[in-house]
Amino acid sequence: MLAMTFAVIAASMHVAAFLLYKRNMGKGMATPNPATWMLWVILTTLNCATYLTSTSDIIKSALPIASSLANIYVFVVALRLGKFRPLDQLEKVILLLGSLIGLLWLLFHDAKMANLLVQIPIALSFYPTYRGVWRDPKTETRVFPWYLWSIAYLVSLIAIFLQWEHDPRPDDGLYQLAYPILCFILHGGVGLLAQRHPKKSL
Repeated sequence: MLAMTFAVIAASMHVAAFLLYKRNMGKGMATPNPATWMLWVILTTLNCATYLTSTSDIIKSALPIASSLANIYVFVVALRLGKFRPLDQLEKVILLLGSLIGLLWLLFHDAKMANLLVQIPIALSFYPTYRGVWRDPKTETRVFPWYLWSIAYLVSLIAIFLQWEHDPRPDDGLYQLAYPILCFILHGGVGLLAQRHPKKSL
């Protein structure tokens, strides 16, 4: 099946980008904060669970599953290589939002709405990275993983569109595009910013 092929390619690219990023961490080209990665583990796991539950489609969910597992792996690596610092105020707000969304999902059993809502803290969680890269592009000296992540989401979108014919209510499934489109923009944006000249503030 063509959709499955694209889904596997997208998930493989996503994992490959994580492995490259992990290698950069080991070489000191990226400085991980375990607290931040812990936050991303929570968000990606919630995103994966709500996306898989709402779509009931393993092909469409291949990338969020790979993302969740890869984030857990990098978090474990960050515990060993990184310097743990407490969550800042924004990260605490993001954690609170993620927790509230998870609670709402458990209370109202609306996985589709929960998945749409979790995109808000996911987007907010990129702000510290954007701010740091804008001020000093050297914080991300290797941009290829960010572009590879971005392309993986683009390939995942192709898989979703190919799988659309199997959706009993395709018009009701437009929410499925929110996560891959948002992350395509967010990840690619980091790579683009890292290739700009440093700015004083953001």
